[in-house]
Amino acid sequence: MSELSIVIITLNEEFTISNILNDLKAQTVADFEVIIVDSASDDDTVNIATKFTNDFKHFQIIENKLRGASLGRNTGAVAAKYERLLFLDADTSLRPNFIETALNIVDGQNIDVAGIYMDMKTGRFANRATAAIVNLGLWFTKWIFPTIVGACVISTKNAHTLVGGFNEQIKIGEDCEYAVKMTKQKSLTFKMIPLTFIFDMRRFEQEGYAKILFTWGIANIRRFFFGEITKDQIKYQFGHHAKPQNNKTKNSS
Repeated sequence: MSELSIVIITLNEEFTISNILNDLKAQTVADFEVIIVDSASDDDTVNIATKFTNDFKHFQIIENKLRGASLGRNTGAVAAKYERLLFLDADTSLRPNFIETALNIVDGQNIDVAGIYMDMKTGRFANRATAAIVNLGLWFTKWIFPTIVGACVISTKNAHTLVGGFNEQIKIGEDCEYAVKMTKQKSLTFKMIPLTFIFDMRRFEQEGYAKILFTWGIANIRRFFFGEITKDQIKYQFGHHAKPQNNKTKNSS
């Protein structure tokens, strides 16, 4: 089984960072590295993450002065000590056997880059229905113009370097562009694998399910016909969502 470096990007995630780190502590395998790449958070994210330093074999926190999802992922990939990479958003949740199952699949099938489906079994009906719609899109587009959810992506340092990492100039869809670049490399294998992660739906809940789905859909249609979105033709900010209304999830190690 491959040794793994996990890159978690954060921006003001004091209410969620402990949850994903506790999920990682509970994994059925433990031989992995954890890299937190923080995008200049102005809350307690870094202090909370620091409390987990001794809970993992290898653990580091990198504090970027500039913000950006692509910048954070690329920074973490450069710092990673292992070849196999797992990119996560801080508000993602994983079941205890996620890493073991994922590595068995990608190692067994010699997959370089893998997209992961969104869990459809948790949360209220609107969340499950939204995940089902997104998953249908992920399944359908893999045949012609692959899309992935950047909150949970498996890659390798070799593949990441070969395609130039995540494009830091793209405003929305940098994760999908990453998948498209992978499929253009004949030496690489990209697949959507039969595995799910739990996606945080707070942006959908706060801004509206239909609005976000429409934004994602229009963005990908525009990408398909006119190329990547490098300007503000479609408004969508990294980390632009309100904080939870309580701090029930704010736990330390």
